[in-house]
Amino acid sequence: LNQTHVDKEYLIIDGASTDETAALVKKYEPLFEGQMKWISEPDNGLYDAMNKAIRLAHGKVIVFINADDQICSGGVLQACAPILEGRADYVLSSALLVDAAGKQLGISEADIRKTFLQIPCCHQAAYCSLDILRQLGGFDDDTYSLAADADLFSRIYESGARAAVSNAVTCRYYVGGASASVRSEVELITMMLRHKESILRRCHEEKGFAAQAAASLYKLVRRCLRGRVVPPGKWRALMVELVAVMPVSEKRRLLCKWRRKANMLTFRRLVTSGSKKSSEKILCRALLRLHM
Repeated sequence: LNQTHVDKEYLIIDGASTDETAALVKKYEPLFEGQMKWISEPDNGLYDAMNKAIRLAHGKVIVFINADDQICSGGVLQACAPILEGRADYVLSSALLVDAAGKQLGISEADIRKTFLQIPCCHQAAYCSLDILRQLGGFDDDTYSLAADADLFSRIYESGARAAVSNAVTCRYYVGGASASVRSEVELITMMLRHKESILRRCHEEKGFAAQAAASLYKLVRRCLRGRVVPPGKWRALMVELVAVMPVSEKRRLLCKWRRKANMLTFRRLVTSGSKKSSEKILCRALLRLHM
């Protein structure tokens, strides 16, 4: 209600919730003076609901705000100006992270270099051309239940869409939702495997990207092992290819790091075979076997 941009619409997609959501929406609906539309019906999860919004929207730019999140300020919709002015197809901005108690945890800044490895910014802080999202078919909710936004950003990047990055903090993002689970790590690895060719292309084009990609993959696999979840099996082949395209100096530095960590963890007292330290030692040794 505090947004200063005049030409806008609000779409509320409710999954037939049984709490007071519908009553609350009806209470505030008159205050939006016809700029709000809403539906309440069963859906197949978060990204199915977001795809419904893509189909129902009439504007040029769209941003997705989930139930626990908030738009920061009255002028935040001005962040979509680069798209409206024809200078960009999507805008990545920053988010203020808060916990369940409302405590501010810091700022998550947009970083387009994270594309293909994780999410370049939370989708609550991303403004996208509606035409681009429709051309790409929206979120792939058939493949992903937690990482469809990271996959969509990857496909937007692959499409050649023009990006703009803003330092503006445009939303308050609640930390601790479903995307914080180990399942999201599995889906991010799956996403990296899906976009392997684009990742390897960037490794050749951008200095240091191979090492960045290898580090991201290492962290994802480590978190899976710590959560006692088996990561997608083809991650090993991707890691081999990432290391293969690295300059010799980077490759030596990375292998020395894995060897040093494996040796260090070997001499530490391991409480159980399933401990976090044991899992990381196993991972380091496995990586070294791949590249010896």
